[in-house]
Amino acid sequence: MLIDSLILLFIFFMKLNFFTYFQYDSNPEGRGHGAQDKPLPVLSDDTF
Repeated sequence: MLIDSLILLFIFFMKLNFFTYFQYDSNPEGRGHGAQDKPLPVLSDDTF
């Protein structure tokens, strides 16, 4: 039961992350657009 509840919580938080990501993506003038643009160059600089 504990493992099942952890998996359900993990899926729930993943869905929340997807929903917030799409909301930020559809709102270029909002606060989320700047928050979405900042991590991308950091990840590209670290990996490449």
